[in-house]
Amino acid sequence: MHRKILCYIVVICLIISGVLVAGCNREESEEQQASDLEEVEPEPEPIFYIALGDSVAAGFGVMEDVRYTNLLFDKLKRDEIANDYRNMAVSGYTTTALLELLERLSRSNLEAFEQASVITINIGGNNIMQPLLVALSDFQEIGVMLNEAVETTAEVREIIDDAVEFANEARDLIDNFSIADVLRINSFIRRAIEVMDELTETYSQVSELRILELVDTMQGQFSDELEQQLLEGVEIFELEFYLIIDWLKTNAPNAIIIVNTVYNPIPSEIGDFAVLLSERVGTYIQNINEIILENSETRGFLVSDVYLRFKDEPNINDIMNSNLDMSAMTLNFDIIHPNNIGHAIIAELNYDLIRVR
Repeated sequence: MHRKILCYIVVICLIISGVLVAGCNREESEEQQASDLEEVEPEPEPIFYIALGDSVAAGFGVMEDVRYTNLLFDKLKRDEIANDYRNMAVSGYTTTALLELLERLSRSNLEAFEQASVITINIGGNNIMQPLLVALSDFQEIGVMLNEAVETTAEVREIIDDAVEFANEARDLIDNFSIADVLRINSFIRRAIEVMDELTETYSQVSELRILELVDTMQGQFSDELEQQLLEGVEIFELEFYLIIDWLKTNAPNAIIIVNTVYNPIPSEIGDFAVLLSERVGTYIQNINEIILENSETRGFLVSDVYLRFKDEPNINDIMNSNLDMSAMTLNFDIIHPNNIGHAIIAELNYDLIRVR
């Protein structure tokens, strides 16, 4: 009897011991699992800031860390508005090139747009500047060609002079070479010389005419052909800009879209030579800015008025890389871009729009 009771007591103790061990093991396992969960935190979902546009957005002329796009991303990351960043801007881009970029994006980039919280756009300046720069470079190329033609004419004249001298020498050496033959040869040579003189004068007149046209262009008096190209630049901008906005609204439905107005790329402050040209170019730039401002509310994007801010700057040279070396200057105004201070101003203008939302 006592032996049975003792057996029961042993069995009960074993059961209780097993339960306690199992409980301890379960608690330890749960604690380990909790610890493991604390150590391995899931990666946060990417929230993108995407920059689109031309050389200004690409940061031409300044270091990467002071570009307005980088400065803006730092602010967005600090405020936990975005945690990833892609700059898809390319120097020289027009609205045509930007639209083509969007329409051929990879799947990875499309996903970035789907996860974007902020998108900034700086586009339109090249729609105006490219036709103007092409016209100015044409003048330069024509001038080079004219100079080469004049040099060639001079060489031809030297050859003709040598021929005259040779003919005179030949008359003395050849018995049956009559004076009449020599005179006849001389008449042909003289006529050739006259033609060369006329050709030289014509080249000089053409060169002078092209220089006058160049002066007119620099003073804002554009040719009919250039006027038409600039007007087409504005028309193309209007069509393609709205297509770009529509694409972004479809493919980046959660993003705040900010569009910078276009500052005058040829500010009059860079020199007296640029005043009239600046005013003329400014007319077309304003046409583009009116398109940007006109339907911003109805089309659902914000406008950062860079044009007005730069225009109100007391000294534009303080915020632009516009220190031109006139002694080495070619007919290319594409060096007019914001400096570090200018980029900081654009970043602040963009950020202010987001901060007040």
